[in-house]
Amino acid sequence: MKIKITMLLMVMFLAIILSGAASAAYTGTTPTNYTIFSNESLNGNEIATDSAGNIYVTGSTSNADYNITHGTCTTNNSTTNTLSSGDAYIAKYSSNGTLIFATVIGGTGSDTGNGIAVDKNGNIYITGQTKSTDLPVTSNAYQKTLNGGSDAYIIELSADGTQLLYCTYLGGNSTEKVGARVEYGTKIKVDSSGNIYLTGQTNSADFPTTTGAYKTQIGSNNGYYYGDAFLTKFNSNWTMIYSTLLGGNTTDDIPYGFVIDNQSNVWITGKTTSSDFPLTSNAYQTTLTYTDAFLSEISADGSQLVYSTYFGGSLTDYGYAITTDSQGNIYITGQTTSANLATTGTYQSTKKGSGDAYIAKFSSDGSLVWCTLFGGTGLEDARAITIDSQGNIYITGRTSAAIPSTFNAIQTSYMGGTWDAFIAKLNANGTALLYASLLGTKSTDCGNGVSVDNLGNVYVVGTGGFALTKIATAPDVTVDPVGGLFNTTQTVTLTAINTTNSTDTIYYTTDGTDPTNSITRTQYNGPITINTTTTLLYAAADSLGNWSPVYNETYTIDTKAPTVSANPVGGLFNSTQTVTLTADDNTATTYYTTDGTDPKTSSTRTVYNGPIAINGTTTLLFAAVDTAGNWSPVYNETYQIKSDVYVNITPSNSNPQVGDAVTYKFKLGNNGPGIAKNVTFTYTIPEGLEYEGSTVDQGTVTYNATTRTLTWNLGDVAVGDPNLWLQLKILQAGNYNIQPTVTVAGTTLESNINSLQVNAASPTTTDPETVNAATTTQTIPMKTTGMPIAGLISALLLIGSGLTINRKK
Repeated sequence: MKIKITMLLMVMFLAIILSGAASAAYTGTTPTNYTIFSNESLNGNEIATDSAGNIYVTGSTSNADYNITHGTCTTNNSTTNTLSSGDAYIAKYSSNGTLIFATVIGGTGSDTGNGIAVDKNGNIYITGQTKSTDLPVTSNAYQKTLNGGSDAYIIELSADGTQLLYCTYLGGNSTEKVGARVEYGTKIKVDSSGNIYLTGQTNSADFPTTTGAYKTQIGSNNGYYYGDAFLTKFNSNWTMIYSTLLGGNTTDDIPYGFVIDNQSNVWITGKTTSSDFPLTSNAYQTTLTYTDAFLSEISADGSQLVYSTYFGGSLTDYGYAITTDSQGNIYITGQTTSANLATTGTYQSTKKGSGDAYIAKFSSDGSLVWCTLFGGTGLEDARAITIDSQGNIYITGRTSAAIPSTFNAIQTSYMGGTWDAFIAKLNANGTALLYASLLGTKSTDCGNGVSVDNLGNVYVVGTGGFALTKIATAPDVTVDPVGGLFNTTQTVTLTAINTTNSTDTIYYTTDGTDPTNSITRTQYNGPITINTTTTLLYAAADSLGNWSPVYNETYTIDTKAPTVSANPVGGLFNSTQTVTLTADDNTATTYYTTDGTDPKTSSTRTVYNGPIAINGTTTLLFAAVDTAGNWSPVYNETYQIKSDVYVNITPSNSNPQVGDAVTYKFKLGNNGPGIAKNVTFTYTIPEGLEYEGSTVDQGTVTYNATTRTLTWNLGDVAVGDPNLWLQLKILQAGNYNIQPTVTVAGTTLESNINSLQVNAASPTTTDPETVNAATTTQTIPMKTTGMPIAGLISALLLIGSGLTINRKK
């Protein structure tokens, strides 16, 4: 039997990956130091890391000389110890690639390790497929015997690999596969509560399911049981919480990966050719096109299908792996031969070869956010996916030709075997390739698992002619602040980052030349002062000659404040005005107020979007700010629009006597064209008359009994005739002056009116007289004498620019 070779690639290349936040120029250099740890006895299927940076690998081996370390739990039951049928293995490495322990798991039949997980205590869980009848099941096993031709199995090992804590079969009377095809995917997970989840495929009509589960019976077609996906959950004491099936009834449905979200719902991806695969009403895609990927969400208790959709183009599409981020978004990856899968605006929206890898991002409600391809001129598929703390996305898989490698790739040339493995990193938006490298030999190579530890180190495991490889970390450089538009001089700080102990040197230029080799470059020794628009290029090199990418930031310094003009300027006008504000900087935003508040800060300010209508006396304050934050001065223009204000007085009784109640109607009118601003009407009731009440049809009216003063606040009076009705009682005979005072925009306007005489004993009347408006005084009493026969006494005032203008009525 041909022995496959494990590749465990400890890719500590975060510091040499292009940042998605800044553009970079390729230097053409790669890290110069790396260490090779050879291990050529394993077929690596999956990888995991713990909080300490330790690395865990599972897969299969048929090498009798596999290096089982002293003191580990070895459960191989082969009497010959040749492992000719193949056993699963578990290996634990330190973060620097040192083997901590290794052990095999299996019986006399064929056993594979397809999925691995580590809990918060460091205990290790693996799952896979077994054909052995003599697995070392524990006394508390859920299922103690092999039920079919092959079953799934689950094993828990202690953190040091010395104790078998749990082992069980899981299956019905036919065939169960975890990972379906041995080389695919992560199939076991442990949540923060210690619950264990397992997914795979079953062809058994009696696969163990639980009451109330979403689906409890496998799909069949004419008596033939096609494969369904299964999802099983155990608690930390190995009690089955739920077990459910997922699939249609017409053909096989194969799950390749799953992930647990922050609601404890489980998302599964895989491939289906079932035209009746179960879908939800909000599915992204409701029709099977050929062979499609699927994405399904199962509720936390396993009873409901929360979301389910096909995902594919016009040809063949597979979902091989899945992950989630801290916001609950879901990412799937796999292979597509369809030309119409990707969305526009992503890193690669057009298929380049016969088939490409893809990454698709879905929101937590199942809506497609974006989908990008990754590939060269050959055939690619991605077998594993993970995300780092910044949201960057990593995939690994295999390719049959060269891929678009980045300048700092470990390997840029295709080695000529059937397949080469690859590793690729994309930014969080799927719009930029940050890193890509081939990982291959002249053998057949494939990346099956990828993981990122809490330090940002990236690990890949797979099959092929590989050794364990540690790649030196090139330095990276951060900048503060980043480029942008500023209205003051900037002080820029550059900081080199390197996880090694080497000494880093930063170089920069401001003339557009390459800081890695320019004769004008400057060695960075402290903050850089930038007081004019400048493009800063910078890079760092360590003592071994490893260069970071060349980054560039442009600082635009703009200290000139805009100016704003108004057209027309303020003044006295006979008609309403339309005012246009114009800033001399077309990127500036202009704000204005009409209530006297500061347009730079006021909560009532308005963004100027077009001409302003001025229909009454108004003070307009305005200012503009440009995109750099420079403010103009605050300008003000006062627009005085003439308004024609008059007062008519009409009594309800032209001949009152002592004891009578009389209603006086005051009509305060405005003939325009402007609005009379802030109008106030006051009247002090003389002794001998008693206030009985008042009403208005605009504004508010109050009476002060102490001062015997009636105040009518009208606010702004448009063209029209608001009215005040004042009820007075005649207490004694005499001559009384009806003498209101009107104030408009802070100016008191009065007119001479003949006083109204009241003789309680023998009332008399005189002809009504026209009131003459005057301009010579600030306060002009409005008086009447005699009783008007027609019942109408009027005062007519023409107001403009705060003045009272003569007029007769």
